[in-house]
Amino acid sequence: MQAGAPRRIALVSDDFVPPMTGAGYYLKSLAFYLAGRGHHVVVLTTRPKRHGDDAWPANMKVYRGPTLTMFGFDQALFTPGRIRRILEHERVELVHHHYLSGLSYSCASVAHAMRLPQLYTYHMSVELLSQPVPMRPFKPLLFALYKRFAQRMNCIVTPSRKVIPQMQSDGIGTQVLYLSNPVLFDIPDLTPHGDPKTDAPFRILYVGRLAPEKNLALLLRGVADLARQRKGVELWIAGKGLLQPQLEALCAELGIRDTVTFFGHLDWKQLSEKYAQCDVFVLPSKNEVQPMVLLEAMSFGKPIVVSEHVYNPDFLARDSTCLVVGEDDVDGMSAALRTLYDEPARKLEMGCAARQAVQNLSPPAVFSRLEGLYDRLLSGAPLQV
Repeated sequence: MQAGAPRRIALVSDDFVPPMTGAGYYLKSLAFYLAGRGHHVVVLTTRPKRHGDDAWPANMKVYRGPTLTMFGFDQALFTPGRIRRILEHERVELVHHHYLSGLSYSCASVAHAMRLPQLYTYHMSVELLSQPVPMRPFKPLLFALYKRFAQRMNCIVTPSRKVIPQMQSDGIGTQVLYLSNPVLFDIPDLTPHGDPKTDAPFRILYVGRLAPEKNLALLLRGVADLARQRKGVELWIAGKGLLQPQLEALCAELGIRDTVTFFGHLDWKQLSEKYAQCDVFVLPSKNEVQPMVLLEAMSFGKPIVVSEHVYNPDFLARDSTCLVVGEDDVDGMSAALRTLYDEPARKLEMGCAARQAVQNLSPPAVFSRLEGLYDRLLSGAPLQV
């Protein structure tokens, strides 16, 4: 098969359009990129309540399954028979998974039986599936299913090298390749206009789901401590989730109800404005791989504060682009924010370093390497990206 020839590629994910997670935004960008390159793209995904299917390119087909919402996540319900009929009808050559779910597991089983090459981009860990309390007793079963799913892949692409040793120790022998996520926003023009106002608010931004693994109580407590010591502190929270009532109650308890604004889900234009206007971006999660929002904030030249679980030397440099705090260290969170409040020159220097670190991560730069991997999977050549 000729290298670089148009392919017939199936992309599998429970999040696509409208995207609600980083994996969904990634998949949307990848699908349109591949279609624009002339490939035939087939997407298997959910049917959320609000979606539009009238703007796909002629060489992109989107199949939506009946959808069940569990713990804030949409889950597509495809039968194995329907999956096989789709793959056969569309003459799919390769299957690329982007989500851990029943859909991906079923599709992997069908594609394996059809002897189709498969790969998985590691957007999420199996631990995420067992975060909701009712799912915790099923963690051993979920891990066993994940391990079987991973072993059916020809390779796994991960945007974080730090997960590779853990995968190996878990007995996953599938070849793992490192490839960063792209920055999906256009890198903005950050030419300064005039002198910054010394009396401007100090704006802290979080973007993401309001979920237990995001560890937002740490951020709220750190902000409350900072607000007691410094004037003009504001916390902006962009995202939705089941924990919002509890987080709002915690704000009231901490006396920062007027300090914190919950914006809900923002579109890209609104979100770009928040990135541009904030002083620092914070991600205190207990479980992350390579968050898309982190790369986006860095592209806007913002210094980063992260938990030790988010810190990743593949794209973050401790004390250069980010400050790192423990997952339960309220004093550490407050101190990190206070440092950036008190030292505007350091805040600017860290933001410039963050922007430089993601300068070469445009979607074409990243996705062209995936195209090369597809060619290698289909030709039998040694795998690399």
